[in-house]
Amino acid sequence: MRLTTRRGVVVAGGLALGVMVAAAAPAHAAGATLVVDQVVAAADPLVVSGTCAAGSQTAVVTVRQEGDTLASASVDLRADLSYRAALDISKAASGEAVAEVACMAYGTATPLGTDSAAFYAVAGDQMPYEVPVRVTPSRVALGGTITVSAQCRPGTVDATVLVGNTAADEAFAEAPANPAPDGSLTVQVVMAKDPDNRGGLAPVAGGGTVVVFCGDMDAEEGAGPVGIGLARFTITPAAVVQGAAPSGASGSSGSAQELATTGSDAAPMTALAAGLVLAGAGAHTLRRRLTRG
Repeated sequence: MRLTTRRGVVVAGGLALGVMVAAAAPAHAAGATLVVDQVVAAADPLVVSGTCAAGSQTAVVTVRQEGDTLASASVDLRADLSYRAALDISKAASGEAVAEVACMAYGTATPLGTDSAAFYAVAGDQMPYEVPVRVTPSRVALGGTITVSAQCRPGTVDATVLVGNTAADEAFAEAPANPAPDGSLTVQVVMAKDPDNRGGLAPVAGGGTVVVFCGDMDAEEGAGPVGIGLARFTITPAAVVQGAAPSGASGSSGSAQELATTGSDAAPMTALAAGLVLAGAGAHTLRRRLTRG
């Protein structure tokens, strides 16, 4: 799972919405490469860069969405055959789009190389903000307990905390949380499987990931900005088998809450942030279908 920060907003690599967006590993055609951020606010310029084959003189970059051309630009190549362009995609709707490049020599109609990469455009105010998340302790034995602290925006009513092994396909703990009026929240999670949840995953020794989502995970498109943050920790083997995890979540607004383990409703952990970054544009369809970032 990979996150970068752009203008204070979480931008994640690897995502899906109905169809898989394969920008994480584009299939480069011979003679050209194209690199683009995988999640881009439509209000920002789309910056593309890459290289062309020997003999190329210019790169023609085109951005398309659902068959429509959003933007196009032709830029001269640098001495090292690289290029960089910024395109206006302000007309983009929230959804998948594709950037394409054709490397050309002047006076010829046949490209010397082509490449393309998919990305996700996020329109309006749907880009989420970054949520600070802290996990203590940073190393915990199986059967032990971690405390997750996060800071949503003041006035946030709903939040969701997910915990799982970083390499797993599902979380082993998920529960709603109720932030305090100032947006802060604290939950406690036991590193053990709920014995009453036979279909759920159990934590194993190794890397662990916590994802905190501030806002309604099931909000419809256009619901407004939401927040997302993550933190890593390490799960170590237990010398003695510990007790079972609690079977439910409890606690008052802003107070410590224990999370219940989950089964079929668990959200994926690998590249989870990549999916939730699109929460304002339909995260309810992304909770189980994400690529690896």
